[in-house]
Amino acid sequence: LPGHHSFFVMQMSDNLPVANLFNLKMITFEEKIKNYHEKKDFEGALNLCRRAMASEGSSIPGLPTSESQKARVIERGLSPFLKDKIEQALNQMNTDEQAKKETNYLISLSQELKMTDWVVSGAVDIFNEFGQLPAFFELILAFDPSARFFNYTEKFVDSLLSNHGDLSITSF
Repeated sequence: LPGHHSFFVMQMSDNLPVANLFNLKMITFEEKIKNYHEKKDFEGALNLCRRAMASEGSSIPGLPTSESQKARVIERGLSPFLKDKIEQALNQMNTDEQAKKETNYLISLSQELKMTDWVVSGAVDIFNEFGQLPAFFELILAFDPSARFFNYTEKFVDSLLSNHGDLSITSF
């Protein structure tokens, strides 16, 4: 079955000539995150991702053991939730203050879960759509002035050069 890992365990008995074969199925991280997405349960998905980064038991089947690879799978699974969350927040209140609040949230979550891609790739389009790129860029550059945390894309840099407003980008 897709999204499941199967393990077969054979139990032999010293007293009986019979062997039992057990099939254990574990639902993978990607299947769990998909279920949370179908239920639109952001908090459940976020908690799953936090447990997965901490390598807690049932949250990790199907994830790579390498922390950086695990972070990429987690980021890929969480990004649709983040897109919905940021769009909803900016739809409700499209102000510089709200944009900065959401950017700070994304930066904090990126640090916690070691997510280095989506904020500077997927989030750029959302903040651009709401006309909030200068507020977004201000906080990203303040957090990562040496450009060493996030994996910046050509699209991000082009957007920054075109939409930085009054923000000084000479040190970036």
